[in-house]
Amino acid sequence: MSKNRPVTLTLLGLTVLYAAVVALQVGRHLWFDELITYHIALAPSLARIVRLVVAWDLNPPTMHILAHYSLMAFGPNALAVRLPSIVAFYAAGIFLFFYVRRKVGVAYAAIPFLLLCGSNFSYYATEARPYAMMAAAFCGLLLSWDTATSTARYRSWALAGVAVSSLGLVASHVFGPLSLFPFVAAEAYRYWTTRQADWPLYGALLLPCTGVLGYLPLVRAYSAITYYPPYFQASYHKMGAFYWNLFKAVGWAVCLGAAAACFVVRRAPRRANLSLFRPVNAIVYTLIGALPVFLNMIFMHDQGAFWPRYCITTAFALCTLFAVILGSAVSRDARAGYAATAVIACMVVIGSVALPAWEKSVKPSLSPNAATLAGIQANLPLVAASGMTFVEMGHYEQPAITDRLYYLVDRADSIRYAHSTLFDDLHGFAQALGLRGRVEQFQSFVCEHPDFLVLGTVDYPEDWLLRKLAADRASVTLIGKYPELPYKDHRLYRIALPRAGCVPPPKHDSGQSADAVSASSVL
Repeated sequence: MSKNRPVTLTLLGLTVLYAAVVALQVGRHLWFDELITYHIALAPSLARIVRLVVAWDLNPPTMHILAHYSLMAFGPNALAVRLPSIVAFYAAGIFLFFYVRRKVGVAYAAIPFLLLCGSNFSYYATEARPYAMMAAAFCGLLLSWDTATSTARYRSWALAGVAVSSLGLVASHVFGPLSLFPFVAAEAYRYWTTRQADWPLYGALLLPCTGVLGYLPLVRAYSAITYYPPYFQASYHKMGAFYWNLFKAVGWAVCLGAAAACFVVRRAPRRANLSLFRPVNAIVYTLIGALPVFLNMIFMHDQGAFWPRYCITTAFALCTLFAVILGSAVSRDARAGYAATAVIACMVVIGSVALPAWEKSVKPSLSPNAATLAGIQANLPLVAASGMTFVEMGHYEQPAITDRLYYLVDRADSIRYAHSTLFDDLHGFAQALGLRGRVEQFQSFVCEHPDFLVLGTVDYPEDWLLRKLAADRASVTLIGKYPELPYKDHRLYRIALPRAGCVPPPKHDSGQSADAVSASSVL
């Protein structure tokens, strides 16, 4: 057998599996955060894209620029705007393949990519946001840095990889530089133990960090979002939930894969080869593994929001660490590695391909839009209680819906009933991006339309309208539940308010600050 044949066959199998996972996910609707990327990427020039990003997104413009060219090449559709993420996630998996191959051999090299395809983080392979790109930059850095610090061979290429990957982390996401810190700490340890400065590596690792200065407008925008609902805020619970949810997604595959490897070598026990775990490797994995704890502690101080995707690099690192530990524990036994890989691959195929495909075939598919609502009391205004639902409906619905579609704003009531100011300036946001539907002040709207419909969810953390109406003792009547709707809200209510005593506030622009609007996360 040719020396490279196992590599080629394994990569081919991974590519086919990844294509199947992507094909099952890519057809879903673009949600609020993705629509930010989509509409900004449709801007006619790069200068306009950068201006829109600074005003309405909290990330560097790299993802939007890549999506811009993808939309130009393949047309304005969901697949095109998600294509940069699809490619980036695949690249991340391939980087890990070659990293693990260097460490413990090709028999174990597919394990990280397989686990990631079966994890809850595979969702970001088909999300038009920068998380897959951040993961690809991290994985490229892990491979190139390990090469540059462990061998003189290919050092020039490795240093170039470090520089490009470091720049990718800085240019992909505002939290990307946090995934650079473990490597900086490892280099500090290397210098402390050897007293030899590696200036070319330091330059490749740190010079791209000057791009962080471009974050200043984004930081000012983030500071304008004063209130996040408690449910979204960082907490000790969210620290543990990050690790638990990752293990819950891949735990069976990890345990059965390890059991298969141990079963193969049970009659020929060998001494584990732990020489692969240099102290610098331990520093990198410890610090990147602790990133969810670190980030939660920072946000808990300021009552900021935390979502697991901020720490996607931790998930990639932990899946890689499992493969390296497993290979080391059985002294790189190829039979054990292939046995573990085969078992994990079967688990992923069943859980991430076969079962989702079967569920799609037996479950009724969601409606492509809310056309079912168009004929329900069509003479009344239709209010989306959620800013996310409002924007998504404005993108997908026909004029029969969007011509009477509203979102209502009231900062004081939003804080009182939802402790949230996430959609304070949805008016300016919708105008800047050309979204359909109208945003109005609550009091002005109810004075003019005391009888209207609301599509909403009473207990959703960031939505305040239905709670406000209930507190005002408005007549709230449930018209029906529509689970086929493709949005997060499926309940339609009719609202009746008395006209008596209604004094509309002075007319003014409902837009407040070009930095205030954000989805439940535009980070």
